[in-house]
Amino acid sequence: MLAEADRVGNKLHAALDPQLLVLFVLGGMLPNASTRINAEIGSAQDETDNAIFILNSRITTGCVATYVLAMRGLVTDSAATLRHVLESVGLAIAMMHTEGLAERWRQGRQYSPREVRALIKPFVDLQPMYKVLSKYAHANASGQTLYRTDTDRGYVVTYSGSYQPKHVAATLGALAEIELLYLRELYGRYHERLSIEAWPLMFELADRLIRTFQDWADALPDDWLALREQYATGRGLMNAPVIDPELRRQAVEALDQLKHRPPAGEN
Repeated sequence: MLAEADRVGNKLHAALDPQLLVLFVLGGMLPNASTRINAEIGSAQDETDNAIFILNSRITTGCVATYVLAMRGLVTDSAATLRHVLESVGLAIAMMHTEGLAERWRQGRQYSPREVRALIKPFVDLQPMYKVLSKYAHANASGQTLYRTDTDRGYVVTYSGSYQPKHVAATLGALAEIELLYLRELYGRYHERLSIEAWPLMFELADRLIRTFQDWADALPDDWLALREQYATGRGLMNAPVIDPELRRQAVEALDQLKHRPPAGEN
């Protein structure tokens, strides 16, 4: 089954890689935030700074896990993992806006996802996306569309990785949206304390890249239709539009500057 997941992964990479630049742009900004909190605030961190620094590790790792699972065709597990990321993002945002929450959390106070969503609703509403991800994360009949497909002769149940580019693209599009939302909240808290003045440019680029990616993903045929056509005709996935070359160049340059720019205070 591991070999099948790898085989599916190779097909998904071939189909989706040209469109995934936005994930690498945003994904590189997550650990960059931790690096700058540690280097530029250092021992002056308050309880909230330190809790966000710690929680950012969980968020970043969860984003990586979502991507790895999705790009192996493990679509149900990637959706469940993305819901965990959303819960952690919600908690981090709540810490930014709620006095004393980080300290209580560090002392062992547990906050349910429902509590967190209520705390941050005046600032951001995560309920719609949480509801969609919960549909697939729970072992309910409503989530079986990710691993059960009706055919002319009955139905097919998938094991291990399955080639579902439309579902995978939808999951990765949601991942990019969650990363961007979280990074904007981080910017709102830290733009006067960290050398992240280039972030708004990155956000603008990410917005455009996400729209390009989602427009392409929405135009993909339903996964089972794409597979049936491929099996019947030998043709592959529909041709993907190329990201505007100037937009790609700007994004790559901005990402390169982000990676190589040292934190403030370093020579």
